This record gives sequence, C-alpha cells and structure tokens, in this order.
Amino acid sequence: MVADEYAKALYELALENNNVDDIQSEFSSVCRTMEIDFLKIISSPVLDKKEKKDMLKKVYKSVNPLLLDFFYVLVDNDRFNILYDVYHSYKAFVRESNKERKIRIVSAVKLSDEQYKNIKRALELKYSGEKIVIKNIIDDSLVAGVRIFDNDEAIDLSLTSKLAKLKSSL
Repeated sequence: MVADEYAKALYELALENNNVDDIQSEFSSVCRTMEIDFLKIISSPVLDKKEKKDMLKKVYKSVNPLLLDFFYVLVDNDRFNILYDVYHSYKAFVRESNKERKIRIVSAVKLSDEQYKNIKRALELKYSGEKIVIKNIIDDSLVAGVRIFDNDEAIDLSLTSKLAKLKSSL
C-alpha cells in the first residue's frame, strides 16, 4: 500500500534523527485537530503546490521541521489525501519496533484492576516478548463477558455470543 511506503520512509527518517516518538506525538496531534475541510483544500488540485505549502507552514509553524517537510513531500506527490492512512501505518511501524501489541477489550462495564491484571498476564504469556497495551472499551449492549481484539484475531467471550452459539446448536 502506498501509505505504508510513505510511513516507512518517515519512520526511517525519524529513526535516523532519534525522534520517532516526537514525530508520532506531533503527527497524532495534527491528525486529531485537522479539519476535514482543510484536508480537502490541501488535497485539492485547484490550488498550486506552493500555496498549499504556504498554508501548511502557517497552520503548522510549530510542528517538527521533519514532519512539515514530510507534509511537503505528500503535497509534491499529490498524496496529501492519504495523510490519515500514512499516520496509521506510521503508528504500526512504531508499535512493531517497540514490540507492542495493542489490545482492545470490549466489556459491559469497566474491568476491575484484578480482571485487567489477569487478562494482561494471560496475553503476555500468549504473546511473549511483546509489550501488551490494553484499551478497555465499554459497550453497554453486552450483557456480560468480554470481546478481545488485536490486529490478528478476535476472541468473543461475551454472553451474547455464547447464547447465539447455544441457539444455533438447538
């Protein structure tokens, strides 16, 4: 995917400059705060590239120069429209290099400290050598149990799922 190639190039530059985490933090801030209309303007073929770069420079004057230069590359190659995809790929490169596995746990109520520790311990055993980062998402439509998601698989331990399996077996 094209976004992966851009993300890899940015990651390698950030690694060379020893600021991988800073770039990720600033890139995250840009993606969280960028208005969709602004993204459309910068991605539009109507404005010339110099005008787009000038706008980026004014709006993101405090952004790390490496990241701003990277935005200019996206503009030069008419790829600014894939900015969010590049960001997500960049995050994946950082997680991979840090040997992190991001896990989402969906539950009806917030996990207790003991539940959190037990699940984390089990996941650390399953994915030995990887740092487990857990995000607990509350979904009050679940009656009980949890659903565990990572990039590779989903484990559905919810009561709703168990009832559905029981119903299909009857």
